[in-house]
Amino acid sequence: MSTEVKEWVVGGVGLIAFFVAVSLFGDAFRAYTVPFAVLWIAVPVLACFLHRRDVLSSFTLAGLRRVQVVLMTIVVAVSFAMFACRDHVRNHFGKHYVQGYRYWRGETDYDDYGRPYYVGDEWTAKTATGRFVVGLFGWVIFAGVFALPAITLKATRGAIYKKESECAFTSEGKRIETYETNA
Repeated sequence: MSTEVKEWVVGGVGLIAFFVAVSLFGDAFRAYTVPFAVLWIAVPVLACFLHRRDVLSSFTLAGLRRVQVVLMTIVVAVSFAMFACRDHVRNHFGKHYVQGYRYWRGETDYDDYGRPYYVGDEWTAKTATGRFVVGLFGWVIFAGVFALPAITLKATRGAIYKKESECAFTSEGKRIETYETNA
């Protein structure tokens, strides 16, 4: 088999694996919404802890860059799931934390060409405060979709810059990481 055919086969298998993984991630997110929400909030907090001296000294510069990739992947994937499943997240929150919360499937609407499209779930709560809290929750989730990845990126970049500033340079301009030992 030629190299080009092998590359196409590996690419095709990789693409299929990607779509299966996305499907499984969506199912897992809908089944375990609360743990994913906790993870979504915990990732930026963990990224902020990278600035601490004792934590920063545990990583090499390459290790910090890997941590940045992992944390950003997690927070962006969960942000995408939070945005894509916002009706599910709102309904899960309302059902468990707001008294008298009810939701039902909204009526199908039609575009200018007569094609049906889903407009979203309809919902209500017993009290005006409950309706306000659920509405506010939706806006908080929407803000978090953009804010949490930005916070994570800023915190991990700050830790990387701090680690780079601790590096020494050779006469040829090569970067050398310095390490402290406690003797």
